[in-house]
Amino acid sequence: MTWQTWVINLNWVLTNTVLAIVFSEIFNIKFRKIFAIFVYVTSISLFHVMRSYFFIYTPSFPTDIVFFGIIVPLTMYMLLHFTSTDKLKKIVLFIFLLYGLGLLGHISTFFIFYLIFGEYIFFDFLSTYSMYASLIAMFITISLYLVFLAIWKRYIGAMRSDIPNIGAFLFIIGGQLLYNLNNMLNIISHSAEIDLLAVAGTMIMVIGNIAILQILITNSKKKEAEDELKKTRHAMELEQSHYRETEKRREELIKIRHDFNNQLSVISRLIRTGEENLAQDMISTLSKEIIETKENPYCNIPVINAILTDKAKTCKELGIMFAVNLELPQSLSVEQMHLCSVFSNLLDNAINACKNQKSTNTPTIQLNSMVDGDYLFIKLTNPSNEPHKKPMAGRGYGSQILLDLSARYGGSYRGEYNAGVFTAVVTLLTV
Repeated sequence: MTWQTWVINLNWVLTNTVLAIVFSEIFNIKFRKIFAIFVYVTSISLFHVMRSYFFIYTPSFPTDIVFFGIIVPLTMYMLLHFTSTDKLKKIVLFIFLLYGLGLLGHISTFFIFYLIFGEYIFFDFLSTYSMYASLIAMFITISLYLVFLAIWKRYIGAMRSDIPNIGAFLFIIGGQLLYNLNNMLNIISHSAEIDLLAVAGTMIMVIGNIAILQILITNSKKKEAEDELKKTRHAMELEQSHYRETEKRREELIKIRHDFNNQLSVISRLIRTGEENLAQDMISTLSKEIIETKENPYCNIPVINAILTDKAKTCKELGIMFAVNLELPQSLSVEQMHLCSVFSNLLDNAINACKNQKSTNTPTIQLNSMVDGDYLFIKLTNPSNEPHKKPMAGRGYGSQILLDLSARYGGSYRGEYNAGVFTAVVTLLTV
């Protein structure tokens, strides 16, 4: 074997390394990714070295048919089945797809080589021309793999389609095989003509690419909509749960207040009969129960009191100052659950911002509200790092809920950042 042969094999190693990285990003790997990549690259590259050896020294042996038709696909499947936890359907689908991308890379190489050197390539693993073709194939194939990985990252989960959609991938593979067959026949017959078989292969590949693009766009939009709906529904369920817990605490407090007079009578009777120790135990128990269900009188609306009490406790645990100045009427036309959502999301956003602050000063959350005309104004300020222009994954749903609720009540939600302070203002129409 010549030095050109080893350069060709090195190109295969680099291509297989990129392919292994793509696999490690797409599949759920059982082991450390570095180990899985090493095993895959070593195994497949070893087979390519063997392929070059057989091709050179046993020309009568159908090397490409055996290696690309049997050994490499089987090795890819065994390695993925061994190293990943994904289902068989996904493994087979991606082997077909990435194998098709590899074929597309070699088809492109065939024509680029012809455009550069003015002749068709006869790949013999020994010549400089074979090395040039290998270099072109490496750059094109790696580019296709990286584009595929970028699409997967952008439309993550979009390729998890049902078995019928594999037909689109088979269109591409079938078209590539027809095109390769045509090229092979042209090489054998020393003809440079592009006949009907090549045209048919090209058309089938174009149809397949259009079908895959449509599947990607449709499935990705569907998945994004489903995820958005699921997360919004989950957020609303959390708010409903919070509201139910608030109501439960209020009911417990009402029960304790209802029984308070009766228990005082019992305690007085025990003191009169000389049972001071038992009376003292009852007083301690009653005091503890009242303290545990205590609601700070922030305003005349119980559900808001309950929320602010809970958030004040969280702020105290985190070392955050919590200042409240509310001017609210005894009743509002806003539904209790929606008030719960507004105050909860405002305070949750503020607490998270304070937790992520890098400043050593004690952060302060200031909450104010007032009614002016037919509108309720709620203003909250808190120290904050400069917010990201685009919310991070899993964030931003609190602000979206505030926007939806304020719009529902004919108002608005506005958030502004200035000099390390974030100000949020919610207005709600109360008539």
